Amino acid sequence: MTARFLLLANSLGVAIYILWQGVEKFWWESFGTWMISPLIYVRICPEAFKPSMLALANSGWVANAIFCGIPLVMFVVALIAGSVAFWNKSLRLAAIACFLMSSIFLVYHSIKHLGMTFQVI
Repeated sequence: MTARFLLLANSLGVAIYILWQGVEKFWWESFGTWMISPLIYVRICPEAFKPSMLALANSGWVANAIFCGIPLVMFVVALIAGSVAFWNKSLRLAAIACFLMSSIFLVYHSIKHLGMTFQVI
């Protein structure tokens, strides 16, 4: 029961955020933040790692593809863990799924507070 309630609360929070932002605005914001994923990682990493992260991001398309793939992998793992947790009533998997999904939303949709913006023209 607790696992399902946690998953429901997390899903409701995500849905409320999407509706609050507006579906179209959320879509473009999500796409924009996904495209600038390498820059987000450089921005949020500790100061000591910034030069090496920036060099890695500028090294070629493979590193950038990996950086852009990280949130997608997190999303898929969160969905799978959430589904398994829902059917098996596993609080541990529910917490993992909620942590992954919340991490994606908190980092990727809070970058405007880090001074980063994505403009659609």
